Amino acid sequence: MQIVSKKYVPIPIAKRIVEETLETTRDNPIVARTYEYLIAFSKCSSDAAEKAVEKLVKELGLREETAIMLINIMPETIDEARPLFELEKKLVETQDIERALEILRESCGGD
Repeated sequence: MQIVSKKYVPIPIAKRIVEETLETTRDNPIVARTYEYLIAFSKCSSDAAEKAVEKLVKELGLREETAIMLINIMPETIDEARPLFELEKKLVETQDIERALEILRESCGGD
């Protein structure tokens, strides 16, 4: 396996990437432990996570890193979500946080 690029991805997408390499890396204990972690903390499908990131970035103008943290943690309340917006270079209004939570519920709530 060779690293060709690096990029922040939400846990569900990382899980899919590791699943795609399991055939050749199954005997690697680090990969096995990483996969166990990803299974335990993945809160939606990789497709839903991709769509949620895209919506959060396009609709609310969030940084990709913020959108990814939101998907990884899946906050349910404004108070839980507010600290995740610290990376933003602007003040995020309460109505935008509410919309972000709505997007998370719409995208990942059924998974």
